Amino acid sequence: MAAAVDLSLEGAVLDASSQWEESFVVARVNTKEDLERAVERAQNCLESPLGALLLLLSALESRGVERAMLDRDDASHPLVTPPFGHASQEVVHLLLCGKAVSNVFNGTITLGETPGEGAGHALVLQGVPSHPEVGLITMLEFLRYCEVGSFLKRPKYPVWVVGSESHYTVLYCEDEKVQDLDRGQAMRRWARERFDALDQSGGGGFIPVESLDGLLDKIGVALPAESLQALKASAVVLWTELLGALAAVDPQYASNNSTAVSFELVHVNNILKKDASGSLAPRICRIRVAVPPPWEECMDGEAKAAALLGGSQKEGPLVDCIRTRWHRALCSWTGEEPSIV
Repeated sequence: MAAAVDLSLEGAVLDASSQWEESFVVARVNTKEDLERAVERAQNCLESPLGALLLLLSALESRGVERAMLDRDDASHPLVTPPFGHASQEVVHLLLCGKAVSNVFNGTITLGETPGEGAGHALVLQGVPSHPEVGLITMLEFLRYCEVGSFLKRPKYPVWVVGSESHYTVLYCEDEKVQDLDRGQAMRRWARERFDALDQSGGGGFIPVESLDGLLDKIGVALPAESLQALKASAVVLWTELLGALAAVDPQYASNNSTAVSFELVHVNNILKKDASGSLAPRICRIRVAVPPPWEECMDGEAKAAALLGGSQKEGPLVDCIRTRWHRALCSWTGEEPSIV
């Protein structure tokens, strides 16, 4: 099967979707049921050594090659990078959220826009448009190369792709309640996401004062005239100042939850390794996680979380990734350390 697929690729030109049908059989479907049947028919091809490439081509065809190229900030860069065939961030986003955007932050950021003459020449950086069904956390955030937005960190389901420097693994929770937040946290998150959508600094934590009225309308909060006047006293509005004003109106914006929480995550690394019986199998590890109380400055927050793990917390690259999603999280597991490479 692999040889047959390889032969069909010989001489293929993939510059436009209209040319693909010269080398591939393209099945077009309109319903989930038709898609499932098409995948079943193509199962042998998808499980071949070229299955990953066929999956990528299918995703590009579904999005439309031309639209996928417009999603990207710079379409001149390859989607699959030589020499090892690593997927670009655009490929990851195409598979997770259906758009081949280049950045991990929420929404879009416009740089260099000036009113009046010359307007329209701004640089628009495109990020993730909404909460996908499956999210992403990455070692690159721990290393301070990027900051993943809340859309990817809080997907519809508690499943995350974990990115390392050279490999992707999967992390998930069997309890969907791990995504739940108390009302105060939910209110802050709702406000912060809408604040960040107007933050053109790339995460600097401030917005132009001209955006304040529209932001308050989106949040659904009417501030007293004195608070509004104070926020408008300078050219920018800081997130910390806005949060203080919101908390003065509704104390739940500043409410603390002094209870540490614990849950279990499952990590799957599909690079096969011999198990106890000598058979090759994916590496699966169950990780106990305890998170200190959010928004708490007290000294015993981590002690409360450590008590839930019995004081057996461990460190490692995966723990660093988990902490980009759950700040200050403590982790523990039994047996071999879970590997993200």
